[in-house]
Amino acid sequence: MDDTTKRAPMTNPSPDFAVKNQEPITSSHFAEDKNKADASASSKEDKEISLKSEEAYRILFEKAPVPYQSLDQSGNIIKVNDAWLRLLGYSRAEVLDHNIAEFIIRKQLPLLQSRFSEFKETGFVHGVEFEMIAKDGSHVLVSVEGTIGRHPDGTFRQTHCILNDITETKRIEEELRRQKDEYETIFNSVPSIISYVDGNGVFIHCNKAVSENLGLPLHEIEGRSYREILPEDAESLLRENDEVISTGKPTVNLIRPFHSISGKQGWLRVTKVPHYDKEGNITGVIALSEDITERRVLEQQLNQRQKMEELGFLAGGVAHDFNNLLTVIMGFSELARDNVKDNVMLKKYLDNIIQATDRAANLTHQLLAFAHQQVIEPKVVCLNDLTMEMEKMLRRLIGEKIELVSRYDPNLWSVVVDPGQYEQIILNLAVNARDAMENGGVFTMETQNIHLDKDYPRLHPALMMGDYVMVTVSDTGHGISEDTLPHIFKPFYSTKPKGKGTGLGLSTCYGIMKQSNGLIDVESEVARGSTFRLYFPRSEETNRQSAIGMADERKTSGVETILLVEDEEMVSETAKLSLSAHGYQILCARDGMEALEIFHDRRKDIDLIISDVVMPRMGGRDLLDRIREFDSRIPFILASGYTDHLQIVEQVAEKGAFFIHKPYTPISLVHMVREVLDISANEEP
Repeated sequence: MDDTTKRAPMTNPSPDFAVKNQEPITSSHFAEDKNKADASASSKEDKEISLKSEEAYRILFEKAPVPYQSLDQSGNIIKVNDAWLRLLGYSRAEVLDHNIAEFIIRKQLPLLQSRFSEFKETGFVHGVEFEMIAKDGSHVLVSVEGTIGRHPDGTFRQTHCILNDITETKRIEEELRRQKDEYETIFNSVPSIISYVDGNGVFIHCNKAVSENLGLPLHEIEGRSYREILPEDAESLLRENDEVISTGKPTVNLIRPFHSISGKQGWLRVTKVPHYDKEGNITGVIALSEDITERRVLEQQLNQRQKMEELGFLAGGVAHDFNNLLTVIMGFSELARDNVKDNVMLKKYLDNIIQATDRAANLTHQLLAFAHQQVIEPKVVCLNDLTMEMEKMLRRLIGEKIELVSRYDPNLWSVVVDPGQYEQIILNLAVNARDAMENGGVFTMETQNIHLDKDYPRLHPALMMGDYVMVTVSDTGHGISEDTLPHIFKPFYSTKPKGKGTGLGLSTCYGIMKQSNGLIDVESEVARGSTFRLYFPRSEETNRQSAIGMADERKTSGVETILLVEDEEMVSETAKLSLSAHGYQILCARDGMEALEIFHDRRKDIDLIISDVVMPRMGGRDLLDRIREFDSRIPFILASGYTDHLQIVEQVAEKGAFFIHKPYTPISLVHMVREVLDISANEEP
């Protein structure tokens, strides 16, 4: 198509319009015509370029990979590109001229309205997140970036916005947040104390256990240093960390004390490992700690208990041999005194020997009680009765300056205890209280029933859950210092001046309570007095009296035949002389095996067997078992100064045997023999 065909047909001008306007044709006319032709060609070219640019923009807009939209002043959709349609699954016909609010979830419409108003005022929007509704009903989370297109006069024309699909990004972020929350939950739930500390000793990240251990909230720990929070331990902690950082090697199972800013003290088991950044550089230390304070206390208690038991075995072994010697000394001294006629001075000497022997025997009993190996004679008793009976004696003991106050539970449960040992405990505590109140005060005794729940045995492993009778003995004296308190139950430990105490009083109380399956506990402060609590397990039995001691003590002589089994020759000789002097016929054996032979040979003649507990070849308990195989009724007395009290009680209870303590005097042995023979004679066959 040429230019002639493109142009519109020209009308013939009127001659007048032509004559009137005719001018001479010159060269300038040709130049003007040329310029007009060139301008026409240039305009045509610009239009073609403009059309091509618009087409290119249209293609770029529609094919761009980033979703794009334009809105009018009311929020109606003017334009969207293919990426926008692909993102939400609509066709252009389904979205053009529709308001953008139709494609936003309902709960975000207030946000859309406020942000669109801000958009029109400021001229831009950045990073606003909307949840849009796709054609299939799913939701797509987008982040909107946009500007305002305006007319030349500055008035609103349309918006130009791109949409970034952040659905997957947000899902990943949410998953990471969930994982982080799970990590934090686990991190804060583990009982181990976990902290990340940088090279300067500053806490970067800690778990909840750190907060609980230090007694501070996490926000007051993180960002602060060792020197601020753990001033007493800071230097040693930094040295440990420096070694881990410099060597790159962990330290494992380090036991160390700690002192927190809140005043808490204890022990930790610590493992430290280096912390690496992304480039593999060591930036600090991760410390995993376990609070072993309670375990450490229990270990110390166990070690102390083992030491006490070891010392107890030693004391028991010494006491066994010593009691045998005392039995001999007592026996021959009394026999000699009984046979001295008119020599008053010699009788006095013998009385002094007997008195010294009694004191030595008491000391031995204290050693055995401390070692909780003393043979006891437990009875079911009410401690109210025993304590009230002691009040008159205690008032004389503590003196007039000290007021004695007693409070007794009228419904107190029964317990199983050796009455003599219980009195020994109360006397020891009363003497200590008197010495602590030189200028007077108040001495209080109280009984009550208590039930120990599951938490109490955790603090005192020696006690089980259950019912107990608690006896509380307290004073208003000078008290016991915090440094002294852990040592008061140790043997030979005394705060009294030299010569005024053996240091066995409280250790004896401790041993007696252990032997009675109970516990003695103490609370004390300087200048505020001391309180001792005695815990005795409740007994379901009613009070009863021991058969021993009920017989007529005036009867001592007899003609019965006694088999005496004793490996110590001098002890055997003393007992034989004592019993023979009262008319008894004595057969002697050096151990259980020899005793069995004699028993089989003269079974019909033997009326009573007396046997030591500890002997070579066969001891007294084994001998009792063998004798009971042949004769379940023959009277049997076990004698010892060192034995396991539980086994002795079992023998007495189950096999009908009786027990006598060593050292014993001739008269006490004779009384025991007569009582046992009479009891056996009165029993129905």
